[in-house]
Amino acid sequence: MEAPRREMFLKYLQVDVACPWCTSDKIVAVTNLEGDTNIAWRTIVCETCRAEWQDEYRLDDISWLVDDERVYASEDLGVRSAVDTIDEVNGLLKDILKEFGKLDQAQLSMSRIQEMHDILERRT
Repeated sequence: MEAPRREMFLKYLQVDVACPWCTSDKIVAVTNLEGDTNIAWRTIVCETCRAEWQDEYRLDDISWLVDDERVYASEDLGVRSAVDTIDEVNGLLKDILKEFGKLDQAQLSMSRIQEMHDILERRT
């Protein structure tokens, strides 16, 4: 099975109501939510095109109620979520590929390691 088109994948991540391959709204979860440490997943099938994929959920924040108002740790404690960091790293990797084109694998690996190191240094 080929990957879905980028715009369909991004739309699915935002609204989660249509197959990222054929855009049908006839999608069903065929497994219960399963999990391990800070990730959970479930298998989804499109009844129209028969595509099958896993929705994945990652722990990126916690919240609690204060006077009937939800407070998020990332905001209250001034901490960036892991998702923000991953998005930043992915953006940098895309920029590297655009800027340098086809690099030797070793050079690309070193660039990735250095950029990730720099981002993690800024978080601490």
